[in-house]
Amino acid sequence: MKGTSLPVNVIVIIIIALLVLVGLAVFFSTGMQTGQTSMSDQQLWQKACSALKMRSGLGKCDQSLISDITVDDQSFTDICKKVIGTDDEAQCCEACCGKGNCKSS
Repeated sequence: MKGTSLPVNVIVIIIIALLVLVGLAVFFSTGMQTGQTSMSDQQLWQKACSALKMRSGLGKCDQSLISDITVDDQSFTDICKKVIGTDDEAQCCEACCGKGNCKSS
């Protein structure tokens, strides 16, 4: 009588399944840390953008106020560079207030 054994196909499927599970575990463990940083940057951006809109008053956002705005010891342009990818004040203003809604004094 022969001993029972697993077919090679089953062993290959089990190995592939384990590799997928390990890959997912690595993805989610590193992905969560990156997500937390991005969320923090997004919150800083929202605060900085709100500050620009409040200081500008009604009407268009005043681009010249950008250099005066800091949130948690970070300048508006530094926050913009992290979130939007540029430190150009005109582009940051448009990203915050919308295209055509910024004025430079």
